[in-house]
Amino acid sequence: MTLNLMLTSKDAVYLSGDFRLTSTKDQTALPDSYDTQKLIPVLRQNWSALIGYMGVASAPPLIGDVGQWIVEQVDSIPHEANFSELSRRLLRFNDLLDRIRGERRIAFSVVGFCNQRPFMMWLSNFLDGKGRPAEIEPRLRAYIRRSDQVDVRSVGTARPDVFERVKLERLLKAGSSRGAVPEMIRETVAAINVNVARRSRGSISEECVSGYLLRTGSAVVSGHGIPDDAPCLPNWVRRDLERGGVIGFQPLETGEGKAGPIQWKETSARTSRGTVIRLHEINNAGRPIFDPQRFASAQGPDLAGPLREALHHSRLMTKGEITDRTDLFVLHPDADASICILRCTR
Repeated sequence: MTLNLMLTSKDAVYLSGDFRLTSTKDQTALPDSYDTQKLIPVLRQNWSALIGYMGVASAPPLIGDVGQWIVEQVDSIPHEANFSELSRRLLRFNDLLDRIRGERRIAFSVVGFCNQRPFMMWLSNFLDGKGRPAEIEPRLRAYIRRSDQVDVRSVGTARPDVFERVKLERLLKAGSSRGAVPEMIRETVAAINVNVARRSRGSISEECVSGYLLRTGSAVVSGHGIPDDAPCLPNWVRRDLERGGVIGFQPLETGEGKAGPIQWKETSARTSRGTVIRLHEINNAGRPIFDPQRFASAQGPDLAGPLREALHHSRLMTKGEITDRTDLFVLHPDADASICILRCTR
């Protein structure tokens, strides 16, 4: 199992997911993989969402990886699609659920904004309309809550206690989108995940990934507690880079020899003048290697218009830096109204 923390308020929503996978045969914890896609962002024209899941992670040969299945579903949603398309695509899992043998519990946890109004949604075959565990049903049902009031919910084998919930609620009420508050809330979510993991007897990992979406259209997703020597490159990040023509990275050497493994650090996003601009920060990465047939790269001096404005507002850039950066590569995916930026760091 796993733990999803779902937080919503008028101006910001948050979601977290840990990395623990458990064997259905003997209920022992499997080695944590930080490539596991436990939180997937989706940004569309009139709505945005963060998606997590718990329960069935794979059921070969029907489905190799549930996280990858989610990525494939949301990738196929057009940029201008209606919000209802998201639940319709996720409910396609019912076509697989009928044929899964053994453990069949699954829940998709979703938070986001639709037309700038917050929502919280879960689709599950074992959670009721209040998000509480219930008898397993043969098919998924979708439940959605739309409210401007602060709401904190959790799904998992262990949950935050009343004091941890109250702490999150107070932070949300204090101004969930102002200044450093979003990062403070994410750090608090990560700390609570650690506490709950230690109470879970091994069913939840202390490491996790969390993200937030603001009503203004900004988003940030990154991991917490991932060891420096562990590879980490979720497939939704990898696919984004591949769409921009990136097929790998040149080796990076330090004064002490080769650098550590490629590790995704953070993705931030912003919608500017109808264009979604995503910024991926990849650590221990040399210059990207481009597919010659799909090469489309421009560096800092060519950035202009909405791209320049978005970079000024990102936490990776400050005014005056743009033309001096040599570690930024601008990718132009050909599938949607978006620009993807890659930052390689040491």
